Amino acid sequence: LEKTKAPLEKRDLVYNSLHDKYCIPCLDIALHLKGLYVKIAQIVSSRPDFVPPQYIELFTSVQDSIPQSSIEEVVEIVNENLQSEFGKNFDEVFESIDPIALGSAS
Repeated sequence: LEKTKAPLEKRDLVYNSLHDKYCIPCLDIALHLKGLYVKIAQIVSSRPDFVPPQYIELFTSVQDSIPQSSIEEVVEIVNENLQSEFGKNFDEVFESIDPIALGSAS
């Protein structure tokens, strides 16, 4: 837009509309990819000095709450790690697991 010699106000409107349009898909992608991408979204949300406000406002939600994994997924991950690290199954180490999470984190 700079090459078009458009006024700064018009450029800001265009950029803001693009940020409005793409901030939600960006968060959805980060949540889908999990791990490092959620961490990046958390870091981005704390940098208003160079990230547009649309992203700051939306990405702040992943600072303290993200969608939790299913209990089946958690048990599978724990079981895989127990087997590879200690040669034990989930049932040999744990009597039970509460299916309701106390919280979720990245």
